[in-house]
Amino acid sequence: RKQRRLMSKIVHISRDSSALLGTGDSLVQRAATLMAKMRAQMKSFIVAKFYLSLLKAVLIGCMFFILNVDLWVIWTILAFVLNFMPLGSSISTLAPVPLAVLDPGQSFFAVAAVVVFPLAVHNIIGNVVEPRVFANSLNLHPVTVLLALTFWSALWGML
Repeated sequence: RKQRRLMSKIVHISRDSSALLGTGDSLVQRAATLMAKMRAQMKSFIVAKFYLSLLKAVLIGCMFFILNVDLWVIWTILAFVLNFMPLGSSISTLAPVPLAVLDPGQSFFAVAAVVVFPLAVHNIIGNVVEPRVFANSLNLHPVTVLLALTFWSALWGML
């Protein structure tokens, strides 16, 4: 008797939820459509992030090559890879500084450029270019992107 009541309650709950959400087939279709949209937006985000990271790495790598910084290829690869991680830009910006400072062949200008140029590249691309690109590629309002950027910058820091 208790099992019959339980079964009838389950049937009623399932009918009520179907009435609210639609038929099971339409619910599955809506879920599949939502998942496809989410997958497409995630792909769009990753592709945009890849190219923006590549842009940062190429700019920094070219400057390090011009300045004749030791291991410039390694610093370029690190700038690209670490851009995908929180605080990775800070690490890739600060990592080559000790090598540049301790290199007797580097002038004061070159050491200052090793510090300032990556900071400028990361800040300009990260705070100006990325929000615009992500807003366009993800169909988000620019204010939404700026609010998200502000929130995560406050949480993780400006670099």
